[in-house]
Amino acid sequence: MALALLNGQPLLRLDFFQGRFGSWTADCQLQGEDAPTEGELVQLQIGSVVRVGTVENSGAPYAQPRCRVIGGAGKLGARQVDDVVLDPIDYRQVTLSAVMTDILVSAGEVPGDLSALDDTVVPQWQIVQERAVQALQRIFRMRPDLDLVCEHDGSFSARLRDFSVTVSNDDVRGIKPQERQLVLMVDDSAIEPGVTVSTQYGNYRCERIQYELDPTDTRSSLTARVWYT
Repeated sequence: MALALLNGQPLLRLDFFQGRFGSWTADCQLQGEDAPTEGELVQLQIGSVVRVGTVENSGAPYAQPRCRVIGGAGKLGARQVDDVVLDPIDYRQVTLSAVMTDILVSAGEVPGDLSALDDTVVPQWQIVQERAVQALQRIFRMRPDLDLVCEHDGSFSARLRDFSVTVSNDDVRGIKPQERQLVLMVDDSAIEPGVTVSTQYGNYRCERIQYELDPTDTRSSLTARVWYT
């Protein structure tokens, strides 16, 4: 079975990246000749983990279908063009979870677990004419202990970084302390920001993760680059 699938179609190449804040991105090259449709909601499976995202850019030059997939509905990516601009709203005595819910719904994203923001009440808050990701950044500046996480189902949650989940891996291919980076060979994508990676060299708290699939790599596995605290 292929290590990575997009809507059940095997991938030849994959470059997946996820940080602590916002959507993940995945650049994919698919087997076959047909590229997915831009704006299509898709399932990206890497090992046993399935993530829901949206095709942002797609094409098949030289009969090589490629696309970029953004976590969730794709409204919180880095792209500036065609993003939703929020309408201004004034709030009084409101929880930040309620504000975040309005932002996500207005942008076309699905709210996840926002209970970590329930106890943060502000006397006033204003949404201005801005992109949704900018409005969310202002919320998380109020709560720097939380991350904006794209869940596997494509919803967005506010989560504490507790590093309570541990993933063990002894196939360490390199440690780059100058970059605070750990290089692993893996066959799954269970390592995510907020996860502790346990190796024979010690434990590492994952801040960012990159998975790479390269057909020229004869080891037939994924390269995982873990940036740690």
